[in-house]
Amino acid sequence: MPSAKLTKTFGQKLRLLRKTRKFSQEKLAEKANLHPTYIGVIERGEQSATLDTIEKLAGALNVKEKELFYLTSQEEDRIKEEIIAHLSGQNPKKLQRFLDILKALD
Repeated sequence: MPSAKLTKTFGQKLRLLRKTRKFSQEKLAEKANLHPTYIGVIERGEQSATLDTIEKLAGALNVKEKELFYLTSQEEDRIKEEIIAHLSGQNPKKLQRFLDILKALD
């Protein structure tokens, strides 16, 4: 069984690639011949993808399968920038809740 960290990283990368291509979860699911709900479950790291699913997703995204398993430093920077942009302008109480959630995820 894959580790939780690998499952989470895979889901993050899948979401990043999907959004980069401006695909909705529904569009990706259609291209990969999968159920849209399953795409969300994988992206959130709630379930590991099977090898067959990984192959389908890579084909739908036009990438090699191995590209779904790691985040480049540029991709990590992009995610951090999105988080910062989302947090800017939030009130202190909301910022504290975000921090509490992030700590709980570790």
